[in-house]
Amino acid sequence: MKQRSTPSSTLSKKARDRIRSRLAKQANGRLQLIVRDDGPGIATASAVASGSLGMSIMQAFARQLGGSLEMQASAGTTLMVEFPGD
Repeated sequence: MKQRSTPSSTLSKKARDRIRSRLAKQANGRLQLIVRDDGPGIATASAVASGSLGMSIMQAFARQLGGSLEMQASAGTTLMVEFPGD
C-alpha cells in the first residue's frame, strides 16, 4: 500500500517535497501504516465515490489483510491503514 500511495503524491503538480510514512504496532497489537504528503490534498469524498483505481486497489488490499483504510485531506493527504499484526 505504501508503494501504491507514494506515486500519487509524487505525480501531483502541486506537491511539495515531503512524503512521510510510518509503520507502527499499536497497543492493541494491530499494525498501522500512515502515509502523508504535503501537497494540496484531494477531495476525499470524490476520490472514494469516483471509484478511482488506486483507491479501489488500496481498499481491496486493506480488506484482504482484515483491516481498514481511511483517508483525510487537509494540508496534504493522509492515508491510514490498520490491520492485524499477527
